[in-house]
Amino acid sequence: MKKMLIMAIACQMAAISFANNKSSRSVQKDTDFFLESKRRADLGKATGQFGLGMCYMLGTGIAKNESEAVKWFRKAADQGNIDAQYMLGNCYLNGFGVIKNELEAIIMLRKAAEQGHANAQFQLGACYLKGDGVAEDKLEALSWILKAAKQGNIDAQIWLGSCYLKGDGVAKNEQEAMKWFRRAAELGDIGAQCMLGIFYLNGIGIGKNENEAVKWFRRAAELGDANAQYNLGMCYYSGDGVDRDAYEAVKWLRKAAVQGEMKAQCMFGCCYLDGTGVAKDKIEAVKWLRKAAEQGDMNAQEMLGCCYLGGLGVSENKFEAIRWFRKAAEQGSIKAQVTLWRCYQEGDGVVKNEYEAMKWLHKAAEQGCMTAQGMLGCCYLEGKGIAKNKPEAMKWLRKAAAQGDKDAITILNEIQP
Repeated sequence: MKKMLIMAIACQMAAISFANNKSSRSVQKDTDFFLESKRRADLGKATGQFGLGMCYMLGTGIAKNESEAVKWFRKAADQGNIDAQYMLGNCYLNGFGVIKNELEAIIMLRKAAEQGHANAQFQLGACYLKGDGVAEDKLEALSWILKAAKQGNIDAQIWLGSCYLKGDGVAKNEQEAMKWFRRAAELGDIGAQCMLGIFYLNGIGIGKNENEAVKWFRRAAELGDANAQYNLGMCYYSGDGVDRDAYEAVKWLRKAAVQGEMKAQCMFGCCYLDGTGVAKDKIEAVKWLRKAAEQGDMNAQEMLGCCYLGGLGVSENKFEAIRWFRKAAEQGSIKAQVTLWRCYQEGDGVVKNEYEAMKWLHKAAEQGCMTAQGMLGCCYLEGKGIAKNKPEAMKWLRKAAAQGDKDAITILNEIQP
């Protein structure tokens, strides 16, 4: 036993020693880079001046000093070094080591951009987009961002993809959106990889291909993208592009939920609630539903309201249930709106209020809820909670009947001449 303990301690010390040596090597490498940059900078070499500026900006091999960084960036920029011009422009734009000066920032960014610096082109485009140091000009912004995207600037590619997807500043074009997101995805951007998966899953800009969707979701998910992990989990949950596998679904939903992805937290909570891929645990379900609800997830707010209403995983509390139903209803949850109508109509957990009841019933009916449409028609017909209005009653009963509401059909047959 003693021998095993000594061996364990020796292994631990060896691991610490290796880590320390690795850290020492890294520090030495930074110091060597700083010294070499300084040597070249002192000789008046622009690349050395830029390198020295980066050392001071990042604290590599020397204490971080933004003012000193700006000094060396300026020296290199004056010699035409486009990386230094770009960095100096950013310093002026953000006030790093120098007083913020958007006009000076534009001068430096334009110098670098006109010489083909992709990051400067994107930054200059962003300035035109927001009106920072120049008059706002979306066409000029698009021109510079397109130049950057064609050179492989991932931020520019994602921006272009988003613009084409929404039709923001350009004609909406899903195929063009797909093209730019694919370029960014193939360069390794995990957010773009996840978006590419969404395109394939929903057939946006390309034929629907669930297998291809899963491929891209998995790529991004394995690199830690929470949105991709959620989507991959849902693919396993629904059997889209993969065989249905509740355990694999829960695995990926858990990873995303732990990272704070609210849709994953809601779904993970629901899995605990009904025992899908995990042992039923109502308390754990409420924990995850609450996390999502507090972030504003409508479905989680509705489910949490149901938990409080039925005493699932928490003590029954109608007032707390109403609070969460209201949050969900305000975001458009039909179920929450109908529940609030019933509660206000009956005075269940709230003071009875027919005006408030009818408000929520109207909202649900206007969203196409068949039950709400039928009930609203009956309310207008009978003058229950609202003034009698036969034409309005007929309107809502017809809407419900058109969706197959048998009660609405019966009532219409009785009241129509």
